[in-house]
Amino acid sequence: MKITKSRLKKIIREALADATATAAGPSATEPSGEELAASYEQIPEAAEKIVQRVRDDIDREARALEMDPTALMQAVSALLAEEE
Repeated sequence: MKITKSRLKKIIREALADATATAAGPSATEPSGEELAASYEQIPEAAEKIVQRVRDDIDREARALEMDPTALMQAVSALLAEEE
């Protein structure tokens, strides 16, 4: 079973969407300065959640493909670095 570039992108997009939705929460109005500052403080936490989900996905996919997770992680990293 080969993992495709589109599958990797889908995994990353899903993890990013989940973390963004969790970090953002519901908002009915424009954020105040304090709310905006608080959201910036959440960025490292959201980023860590994304990283952990992506690592878990990479480990799971690497096991399924019987390959070194490091090689798959490098491929994901290269895809993330690409401009769309």
